[in-house]
Amino acid sequence: AYEWADLVICRAGAITVSELTAAGVASVLVPFVASTTGHQRDNAKWMASQNAAVHLPQTELTADSLLKLLEGLTREKCRAMAEAALAVGKRNANEAIADVLEQLAGSKVSA
Repeated sequence: AYEWADLVICRAGAITVSELTAAGVASVLVPFVASTTGHQRDNAKWMASQNAAVHLPQTELTADSLLKLLEGLTREKCRAMAEAALAVGKRNANEAIADVLEQLAGSKVSA
């Protein structure tokens, strides 16, 4: 569903972030503040540190702050974020997980 998007505004849960990196999509990540572990905040900060997203804390999210942020995102900036997101994603993660599970099980599992 992300392939058509130039930019996604969303939360920063692990599954969402992995989908964004797999699809190579620029994003504005607004972590869920009630998360008990702070993992969404950490995910958003990490993605921003990789230039793969913009981290917008929920406490700073207003219509005006979002509008200002979006006005500053050029097509080139979104394209660069998308490329960075794709670059940090783990390709073939499903195969890597299957390999580990097979090792743990002690035998190959036919697909």
